Amino acid sequence: MDPAEVAGWVRAFAFTQLIEVPLYTLALSWPVLRGRLQRGEPRPAPPLSFRVAVAFLCSLLSHPVVWFGFPRLIDPYDHYTAMVIAAEIFAVVSEAILLWAVRLRWAVLVSFVANMASLSLGFLLRYLTGWI
Repeated sequence: MDPAEVAGWVRAFAFTQLIEVPLYTLALSWPVLRGRLQRGEPRPAPPLSFRVAVAFLCSLLSHPVVWFGFPRLIDPYDHYTAMVIAAEIFAVVSEAILLWAVRLRWAVLVSFVANMASLSLGFLLRYLTGWI
C-alpha cells in the first residue's frame, strides 16, 4: 500500500471523526431518537462513553472500506461519481446497521445526515484549500 494513500486516509479519517462523532453522540443523546420502553417511558440515555464509542466505531468500520476498497472496485478516474455514490451508500447503510443495533430510532436518517455532513464539508475543504 502506498504511504501517501495511507497518509491521505489518516487525514480524511480524522476529519470524518471530527464531523461525525459529535453528530452521532448527539443523536444517541436525544430522547426522541432513543425511543420509549414498552411501559411508555423514555429509553434512558446510555453513558457518554458508550455514545462516543459507538459514534467512533461507526466510521472506524466503514471508512477504510470506503477509502481503500471502493477505488479498487470502481475506477475513480472513469467513474468517480458512481464510486462516491456507491461508497456513501455503503457507509450510510453499514453505519445505520450499527446504530439500529444500539436501538437508535431513524438510524438510516441519522447515518445519512452524518455522512452527508462529513462528505460535503470534506469536498468543501478540498475545494477551498486542496487539503484531503
